[in-house]
Amino acid sequence: MKKAFFSRFNDFFGELMKSKMFFNSAVISTVSIGAGFVNFLFTLIIGRILGKQQYGVIAPLLSFFLIVSLPASALQMVFSKDISSLLSRGTFSTLKEYIVRIFKLVLFFIIIIESLLFLSLPFLKSYFHLNENLTFVFIFILSGLTLFIIPFNSLIQSREDLRAYIISNVIANLTKFFVGVTLVYILSTYFGVLIALFISQGALISFLLFDFFKFRNKNLASTSGELEKDFLRIDRIMKSFLNSFVSVFAFQLFSYMDTILARHYLPEESGVYAMVAMLGKASFYIASSVSFVMLPLMSKDKKNMEKSNLKALLFLTLILLSYIFVLVFGGNFISSVLFANKFIGMEKILSLYGFMFLPYALISYFVNYYVIKEKLFYSITIFSGILIQYFGMYFFHTDLIQISLVVGFSGGIVLVVLLADLLLFFRKKLQ
Repeated sequence: MKKAFFSRFNDFFGELMKSKMFFNSAVISTVSIGAGFVNFLFTLIIGRILGKQQYGVIAPLLSFFLIVSLPASALQMVFSKDISSLLSRGTFSTLKEYIVRIFKLVLFFIIIIESLLFLSLPFLKSYFHLNENLTFVFIFILSGLTLFIIPFNSLIQSREDLRAYIISNVIANLTKFFVGVTLVYILSTYFGVLIALFISQGALISFLLFDFFKFRNKNLASTSGELEKDFLRIDRIMKSFLNSFVSVFAFQLFSYMDTILARHYLPEESGVYAMVAMLGKASFYIASSVSFVMLPLMSKDKKNMEKSNLKALLFLTLILLSYIFVLVFGGNFISSVLFANKFIGMEKILSLYGFMFLPYALISYFVNYYVIKEKLFYSITIFSGILIQYFGMYFFHTDLIQISLVVGFSGGIVLVVLLADLLLFFRKKLQ
């Protein structure tokens, strides 16, 4: 019995090591780990310069930026899935028209979202305890730029172009690092971070435009394949977007609302919590690397989607546990040496938060599966988790330990429910 189990276990990992999924995931994971390391150094340096008070302002604002940019993530999922399908079938005539339409759609979203953000400015200033406009203007502009680059990123993802993916990551992260550290040091204010993000977005857009025109000249001149009018219908794209949007919105809010709530309830300690949360959420780099590869593969092979999903999930879990191991045994070193005790108390919750946030990194992988399956069960489950986290933090926010436990409790419940759903569906399929 044991021999049979270990034989199947070895066969599984042997198959995984030889697969394209593993190779691509390994390459992109390496890039993501490198990007995570650069961002860690960036956080370390600006944290030491700014201290917990100013970092306690900028970190929740960046969490808010990620949430308001959520239509970008949803659109990229839809565009990547559609473009991947068109490329695999070689229908370049449809692809050419599709790209034109999604650029128009993105422009529409930029206008709507920017208008809503500027109208909500008075409320945001009050909620974040920040009585000035310029910071929010930067955040609003960055959210618009994030939307603008989505069609370009979708083309890279759907083509599974590792070279372009690596270059774009290097440009964005290194520009942010060098410009950001320089400006924060000179200005001694968190505005240096915002300006650096703006410049890094500009550098990234320059490369993406170059990559796009190169792709256009090579592929979009072709008129192969019949024009699929049903595929190009805006209502079809919007229906797919709304399904993705609900899932992505729910998860982004679920993952980043804790930093915003900590700023609201414990403004004096929000800097410490934000730094700990930043380190814990670095696990997203790993999860996103696997997701980047798996979305195109799952969209092409829907028959074996559940099997591929479980394999990738196991691979991801092993990597994430290794990362948490570092946080658990390196907490004191990170607090006292790397951050020079400028975030006193972080060592007490760093290892706790690392474990508490593990479910979220695993949940992030499920987005692709449920978006492709178009099952709203995921979104309903995540929204339930949001309610648990919000009301849990509403009643229990005496200190950072309570907030961390609420985060872990709500994430753990959601992960158990989603795993049960996936395993039950897989079991039924095998019968």
